[in-house]
Amino acid sequence: MAERVSPAEPAKPEEEAVAPHEDEAAGGEPERQKWSNKVEFILSCIGMSVGLGNIWRFPYMAYANGGAAFLIPYTILMITVGKPMYYLELVLGQFQSLGQTHAFNCFPLCKGIGVCMTYACFFVCLYFNVLLAYALVYMVHSFKSPLPWSKCDPEWADSNCFVRDTDISCRTIAHDLYRVFGTLNEKTNDTVVLHHKEIEFYVPRDVYVNLTRGCTNATQTAAEQFFYNNVLNISSGIDEPGRIKVDLTVSLFIAWIFVCVALLKGIKTSGKIVYITAPAPFVILTVLLVRGVTLPGAGTGIAYLFIPQWEKILSGLVWQQACQQIFYSLGASMGTIICMASFNDFRNDLRRDIMIITMADFFTSIAGALVVFAVLGNMAHNLDLPVSSVAEKGHGLAFVAYPEAASLIPGSNVWAFSFFLMLLLLAVDSQVTRARSVANELLG
Repeated sequence: MAERVSPAEPAKPEEEAVAPHEDEAAGGEPERQKWSNKVEFILSCIGMSVGLGNIWRFPYMAYANGGAAFLIPYTILMITVGKPMYYLELVLGQFQSLGQTHAFNCFPLCKGIGVCMTYACFFVCLYFNVLLAYALVYMVHSFKSPLPWSKCDPEWADSNCFVRDTDISCRTIAHDLYRVFGTLNEKTNDTVVLHHKEIEFYVPRDVYVNLTRGCTNATQTAAEQFFYNNVLNISSGIDEPGRIKVDLTVSLFIAWIFVCVALLKGIKTSGKIVYITAPAPFVILTVLLVRGVTLPGAGTGIAYLFIPQWEKILSGLVWQQACQQIFYSLGASMGTIICMASFNDFRNDLRRDIMIITMADFFTSIAGALVVFAVLGNMAHNLDLPVSSVAEKGHGLAFVAYPEAASLIPGSNVWAFSFFLMLLLLAVDSQVTRARSVANELLG
């Protein structure tokens, strides 16, 4: 007789079922990674928010929009707009435990917002690594003595190049003479008539002749030509594509390699990297700040930045610029905040986190402005020029004005290297976070 199979012992299939992956939840979906601890989350958010905008954009925005008066709308909008917006994105990401594209599943009508965030973040990633490559190139050049942008090198400089430390620009003679002879209103046979901002004044002929004899009509400083002719090698126009810059290409490749390595194992890798890349810029910034405020003329530069122009508080444009700077600095509406919060524990208390992150961003902007304008004040003091004539905006502040100013400080190689190392670390943190946000949405 055939042997009966006991109901208590059902027949086994020929192949055993494969057990679910340990990283998969009961529903079959991969379980989302979590931060190892709260410190990693806070450092990652600070690294993402505190970036190049705090160092090169905020100082210019402040002095161009009323100096100390700009801080009033900036502070008000940080409290009433920036902080709530940041908190809202943190809550959304932590509650949903999803990236920006899927975090709006709770309100399908707004899913397009998350998609737009991802696209915006993707395109920012493409150009932001180029800035990281610039900083890397300058770091390497900082080892050369003297600093290459402190002189007009025939390899990249043309006849339009001059060194502010040793050459006198004919363009600035009228301004310089006005500071000395602006009150001389007596015209004689031995005076020369000059104009400064539509104001007529007179200068002794012998003084004018001595100055103009040695002046140069060149209009670009060595630092400007080093950046545009050597680092970038900008062509004359869009019809001339130019050639590939090997050093810049290698730097860009290294930058992308570093970002990819940081993304390899998700936040398990990037969460450990931020223990170095997030605090280190603050240490360097503190050292640069202490050195900067002790330089001769630093007070003039800082005063130029923070002297209030109270009438600008009533300007709607100033409030608009302050709001733009807050969004740019914090990284709001880019999806990165939602992404970072999605790796939190569902019950994580965000109230203290948001306070730490936004305060770190705010005070870094102030400290960065002090560092930059203290050094520019020293440069203006050494060259006997007004601060306005040595200040630049945007990337010109980071890659033209500050390097030129650093070249005039004793131990210039150390200070130049420290500054660009700080820029590099700030850029790395921001870029890794953005790349993480995009990769999560595109690769799942």
